[in-house]
Amino acid sequence: CTNTDTLFLEVHPNVPTDAGGDTLTICEGTSVSLGGSPTSPIGTLYQWSPSVTLNSSSAANPDALPIVPTLFTVNTTNDTCTGVDSVYVRFFPTLVANAGNNVQICIGDSTTLSVSGGDFYQWSSITNSNGDTILINDTIANATAFPSDTTLFYVYISDTNGCDMTDSTLVTVNPLPNFDLGNNTDLCLFDSLSLLASGGDNYAWYPNYNISDTTIANPQVFNEVDTTYYVIVTDSNACVNTDSITIVINPLPTVTAQGNDTICFGTSTQLIATGALTYVWSPTDSLSNPTIPYPSANPDSNITYIVVGTDANGCTDRDTISVAVLSLPNVDAGNDTTICPGLSVQLNATGGSNYQWTPTTNLSNFLIADPISTPDTLITYVVSTTDTNGCINTDTIIVALHDSADADAGFNQNACFNQGVQLNASGGVAYLWEPSFFVNHDTIASPLAFPDDDMTFTVQVTDSNGCIDFDDVRINVFIANAGNDTIICSGDTIQGFIYGDPATTFDWSPASSVSDASAYDPVLYPTTPTNYIVNIGNAAGCIYTDTLFVDISNPIPSFDTILTPGCDGIIVEYINTSDSQLDFIWNFSDGDTSTNEEVEKVFDFSTNFSATLTVEDYLGCIKNLTIDGSSLTFDDYFNIYYPNVFTPNGDGENDEFIIEVPGRIYECTDLIVYNRWGQVQFISTGNNLKWDGRNSVGGELPNGPYFFTLTVNDGFFSKSGTLYLFK
Repeated sequence: CTNTDTLFLEVHPNVPTDAGGDTLTICEGTSVSLGGSPTSPIGTLYQWSPSVTLNSSSAANPDALPIVPTLFTVNTTNDTCTGVDSVYVRFFPTLVANAGNNVQICIGDSTTLSVSGGDFYQWSSITNSNGDTILINDTIANATAFPSDTTLFYVYISDTNGCDMTDSTLVTVNPLPNFDLGNNTDLCLFDSLSLLASGGDNYAWYPNYNISDTTIANPQVFNEVDTTYYVIVTDSNACVNTDSITIVINPLPTVTAQGNDTICFGTSTQLIATGALTYVWSPTDSLSNPTIPYPSANPDSNITYIVVGTDANGCTDRDTISVAVLSLPNVDAGNDTTICPGLSVQLNATGGSNYQWTPTTNLSNFLIADPISTPDTLITYVVSTTDTNGCINTDTIIVALHDSADADAGFNQNACFNQGVQLNASGGVAYLWEPSFFVNHDTIASPLAFPDDDMTFTVQVTDSNGCIDFDDVRINVFIANAGNDTIICSGDTIQGFIYGDPATTFDWSPASSVSDASAYDPVLYPTTPTNYIVNIGNAAGCIYTDTLFVDISNPIPSFDTILTPGCDGIIVEYINTSDSQLDFIWNFSDGDTSTNEEVEKVFDFSTNFSATLTVEDYLGCIKNLTIDGSSLTFDDYFNIYYPNVFTPNGDGENDEFIIEVPGRIYECTDLIVYNRWGQVQFISTGNNLKWDGRNSVGGELPNGPYFFTLTVNDGFFSKSGTLYLFK
């Protein structure tokens, strides 16, 4: 008997094993993890060798800390299968590098940070807490640092083996010397100023211009032009600071003292100082105010004044003025005198070269030595004279008046025209009348006067002292008038009126065109030019005669008319034939108006019409002319003539068939010519109502009878007839 069985034999491969790559690199003092990810499958056992520098020889990924280059091998076991792998760990000694010594700088300066050793670098910090950059070139050995305060800088250093380290250096920032030369200032020309710097051990000033010492903290300057001084201050840390100050040199004011250098005794002069802001004068005893620019000075002897002026910058200057005091002239106004009222006296002053009198009342010229005085009351004149030096002195003279002469010309009187009047004057020993032309004796007290109008007579009366007085007497002469000549429009009236002195009676003539011949204001209505005579009387019985000429203006309108029948009615042409100097206007019955000289109007047939021409002259006088008219019926105007035979043979006689129509009806009249068969041979539309025997295309027509129709205004009127053409 036989039986069978089977055996399955499974052959496993080597256990997959990864020791961590072929080569790993570490630097001295560092460790590295061995094995892969994973080193072998789960459930595998590990054995690493050499195991001296491993933290575990049976871990899948032990840490190795070799001190020399080492080949590490791992044996793996999983079930019945095994595996092996190895990794070489390269070892590099510790990186030796140095960030350099700590340094000190001054604020605002920079320093170079230098690293020795290594191949790659990274510096920090690059910015400060404010975000300001304080280091550049942060990836090279020689970085540049410029911190504003003391700062510890770190540098990360690595070499080509990948070994690295960190070092640091302290940069201490020292402050600059602390000082201030102060604000810019100004200085008066020729003054000096002490400058002051501080906070350092050494000083250097420039420019070396008008300065006492350029190496000390507080030199003196006495420059004469605007200058900016600079100082360099160095302290014990060798830190340097600078400052400057500008000194503006203010020029001295140009003080000028002016005024009259010569005055007269007892007068004053105004001194005037210019060029500064405030002033002080000396000596002060003869000045109105020694601290103003223009004091009044009244010295009694020769003197020299000194003024010191100070400008807005406090700079001062001085000037002087000498004043000489002159003696006054010896003036004489003459002796007191008495004159008649209204008369004059010549004054005469001596002792000077020019003169001035006060008051100036009634003086012919108050600026001469011998003016004429005509006072109206007792008066005292003061004369001031000026000598060749301009000095003034005064004297007085009294001019008294005699009692006035008392002239009386008598009472005012009324008189009739061309009547003599007795005058009577009194009050003196001599008389003179004006106007002398109207008196018979002008040098007596009681002459006869013959005034031709209201007139005032003046008499000059001289008394025993030779004093003169005047008086007037008024002679009122009755005079009246009827006004100026005038012109009125024909048919108008005018109001008469009496002007002049009051009157009581009136007599107008001719009385036929006067509303009331005894009234002072009648209505005048002349029909022709009239010269009115009016006698005017007053209560005293005086009669005065005057005339008034009244002319008549009568513009005459005239015009012509021409009537012509037309297509739409009767055509009337109006022509103005009035004087060309007259203004005019047309008014027509259809309501139209016109200002043209010639006007053409169209009125319907069988109607009445009118035209009025109104003319106006330069006085405003107006006259009208109206002409009425009427038109007949159209048939009344349509008297048509036409021949019944014509011979268009070119002999110049009866060559055309012509129809004559009245007026301007031809403008709307059509002529049509037919042959015996009713065919149209010729058409004439308006204006040209004649036929030369040819058809409408110019061909000659044969002899024989022809018919025509004449149509007016689109059939308003028509007529037909027969004519014969013979050649």
